[in-house]
Amino acid sequence: MYLFSKLRSLSQGIIMTSVQIICVVLFCGYFLGVANCDGNNLSPDVIRLETANAIHLSPDNLLVIPSESVVVELNVYSGRDDPYIQMPRAQVHRMLQSSLGWRNPGDIIPGLGYQGFTVYNYDQNPVFIACGSDIGVETGLLERLSFGLDRELQQFVRSKIQTEWAQRHNHRRRHGMPHHGFMCPRPPSTTKYEPHIWNNRTFVKRRNNCYNYASNIITNTFAQPGRANKHNITRNPPEMYGQSVHYGTMVDGLTPLPANSRCLPNAGLNLVALVIWPGRDYHFYRLDNNGMWSHKPGRTPARNVDNSNNFILDPRIADVGPYTVFQGFFLTNVFDVRHIM
Repeated sequence: MYLFSKLRSLSQGIIMTSVQIICVVLFCGYFLGVANCDGNNLSPDVIRLETANAIHLSPDNLLVIPSESVVVELNVYSGRDDPYIQMPRAQVHRMLQSSLGWRNPGDIIPGLGYQGFTVYNYDQNPVFIACGSDIGVETGLLERLSFGLDRELQQFVRSKIQTEWAQRHNHRRRHGMPHHGFMCPRPPSTTKYEPHIWNNRTFVKRRNNCYNYASNIITNTFAQPGRANKHNITRNPPEMYGQSVHYGTMVDGLTPLPANSRCLPNAGLNLVALVIWPGRDYHFYRLDNNGMWSHKPGRTPARNVDNSNNFILDPRIADVGPYTVFQGFFLTNVFDVRHIM
């Protein structure tokens, strides 16, 4: 018993000594690390809070970046979040100063699909480089973003940059030409075309998308079909994407309507239309009480013209850019639609 007691006391002493040594080592390491830490020795993953800025790309995406960096966002989607990249401020500054065409975009109205770039943390307010305003700057920013984009999307954006720039400089864009379809009776609607409600406040414009606008509900959450009712949109396989968005819209309380003729269905209430960029994104239009359709592409302003700057009498025959699949019409009413988010 005496020998056992001695061994137990000895083992406890060894354990205590080991713990003390570990504590001393950790303390010294911490002390030395703090004492020798300055702005130049910080890990690249560490951001000094006194020189950091917070950027809200979306309600669910808050970035904290150092003041010497900027965030470049490719504005290309309407329903889902846009891709972005963090870049050194000096590099972007040289690029923007190399050409000043982007400062004078003229009367460019970005349509569906590629709309331009937004640069955050470069100036007091976000800087927008409109589609077709400056082919050099736009191409340069696309090259920096290309590592995170698939080849098909890169080719699409590059083609749009060249096409829009050529149209702008050749003055080939038409203005205010309505599509045919006046012979069909116009269904009733209670929504008014009031773009200032969605466009005048940056917070509202940035945080509400085409689904918010079509439903006429401001949630400031960049609403997604079905998200409030436990449905997640799937993009795999790509051919099921449109059906997944369609189902999410239904579970939120919008009622699908058949469209078996060239005339619009008479919903009796408010009519919305869903189009799909196959495998990538979705977009909604809504019919207003003036008989015309309007829409809000992603974080950009609400408008009542299509990609060719034509008034929209029927989204099935409008210029919808890459959203080439017409998925269907829906009946909507703010009293019937379950909470969207």
